[in-house]
Amino acid sequence: MGTIRSTFKAYSEGTGIDIDTIIAESIEETKTIIIGFNKENLKQGFKIDGTRIGTYASLSYAAKKFAQNSAAGFGNIDLFLSGDWANAITVRVNKKSFTTFSIDTKALKLETKYSKLIYGLPNKYKDEYIQILKPIIIRRIKEATNS
Repeated sequence: MGTIRSTFKAYSEGTGIDIDTIIAESIEETKTIIIGFNKENLKQGFKIDGTRIGTYASLSYAAKKFAQNSAAGFGNIDLFLSGDWANAITVRVNKKSFTTFSIDTKALKLETKYSKLIYGLPNKYKDEYIQILKPIIIRRIKEATNS
């Protein structure tokens, strides 16, 4: 989000508005989109950096999981079974960044096994998310400056 911040910091220069607060509020407004992109990426079997989460050791379990979700490809881990963990993914926003995590009881176990790269805005969705976020930031700047 550094590029967004620097772009809009220059845009809001001299207006007296707190661009960091506006960006944080805009991310807060769109956090369900971040969560949606994160879940979609997981369903396809990827961490946010584009690497595979992993592969199943058991071919029979891989076949069962493939029947439930073919989007990840045969044998690729997708981290979806009951849906409880994925449905507990949330985003915490502050003025300088945001953090994605799950509040489900399985979170620590999954983070330890697969790394925290199972959470966040996937690289492949960043440009799309920025295109969604920009007009919201602009609207909030206009509201703050009565433009």
